[in-house]
Amino acid sequence: MTPRRSLRSDAGTTAVEFALFAMVIFTIALGAVDFGLWVFQKSEAEQAAREASRIAMIQPPATTGDQTSGSIYNAARAEVETNLAQFQVSVDCTGSCAPGDTVTVSVSWHRDPLTFVGVTDTVTGSSTRTVVGTP
Repeated sequence: MTPRRSLRSDAGTTAVEFALFAMVIFTIALGAVDFGLWVFQKSEAEQAAREASRIAMIQPPATTGDQTSGSIYNAARAEVETNLAQFQVSVDCTGSCAPGDTVTVSVSWHRDPLTFVGVTDTVTGSSTRTVVGTP
């Protein structure tokens, strides 16, 4: 006579299989969420740079380099998430930012991933326009 398998041993096997399967599924799901967040933040950086370069095109900055205040910084600040404590706005001009020169505005910040699947990096966006001066 063969011994009868108990349901108790099958339940243990099922629990172990579920645990292994769940780890894989949760890693893939959280990785997808993390990737989606990165795409969203990249889009926000690009939009912030576009808005800031639009302001820089009309009102060229007196000084180039990193901006921490002023209309260009405020235009970028209005477009990014409100929970970003630190982000950089950098303005570069070819020449002296006179009409006809090009102005490039870059917006960047440090990004921490939600999971170990994501990559810690810097999210950046930039936009280049031709300075036209005040209309």
